[in-house]
Amino acid sequence: MKLRRFFFKASPFFGVLAFVLALALLIRVTSQRWLVRYVNDQIQGLRSPDATVRRRAASDLGTVAIGPRGTVALTAALKDSDPVVRANAAESLGNLAVLTTALADASPVVRQRAACDLANLYEGKIRVGAQFSCAVDPLIASIKDATPAVRMYAAEALGYCLDARTIDPLTRGLADEESAVRRAAAQALGRTGSDRAIGSLLAALKRHGAGLREAYYVLASNRQPPEDALIEALDEAGDRDMAQALLDCAHCGSKSRSAVNKWATEHGYKTITVEYRNGERIQ
Repeated sequence: MKLRRFFFKASPFFGVLAFVLALALLIRVTSQRWLVRYVNDQIQGLRSPDATVRRRAASDLGTVAIGPRGTVALTAALKDSDPVVRANAAESLGNLAVLTTALADASPVVRQRAACDLANLYEGKIRVGAQFSCAVDPLIASIKDATPAVRMYAAEALGYCLDARTIDPLTRGLADEESAVRRAAAQALGRTGSDRAIGSLLAALKRHGAGLREAYYVLASNRQPPEDALIEALDEAGDRDMAQALLDCAHCGSKSRSAVNKWATEHGYKTITVEYRNGERIQ
């Protein structure tokens, strides 16, 4: 009797629970059917004679779980005659092997996108370990690419690699004719935090002077900058504008500020000391 009374009272609850479960199952089945239909439509789009349609399909497939058939279709699209389709397909697949292979593509569009995607892939990781070592040599080769944007993104990606092989090519990047490449190489060397990288930045700064202001910026932002070495570099290549730009930098450490102020005072430069608290500028 008590058990019957319990089920009688609980029946509305079980009814609601059954309804919710049925609704959840319906939504899941519907969404799965929609996804299959959507992926099939994009696969058909990859076969279109219109390059614009193929480009959109290759890009859109990267926004959903494509499954085996979608992966096969995107892999085939890596050989498309249109470079943007190839770049979109590589980005949608997004795995290390595909992006590394794309660095050797004949089109600068594909190489640039691949280098950028690798930099973005690495950026979310504090340090890139041995599992990514297969990409180091292709990225080092890309530092010499004829397209500046490829060189820039390659340098950025190399800055996240735990590999001693990256120091020499990044050092060569400090002498690149494009300022964006020099900046990326300097920042990449700064991220490594090694004494050898810091030495390369100092040597490059002395050689190239004002053309490598970004090298000094990175040096001064380093966790433990060699203060005497910074003063020496400023003596050879610094000026008031460089000193002031450094003081305006929110990431500049207290030791570096002290070094810059000391150097500016000794050379008769008037600078404005800017202080930061929690990333906010205060006078």
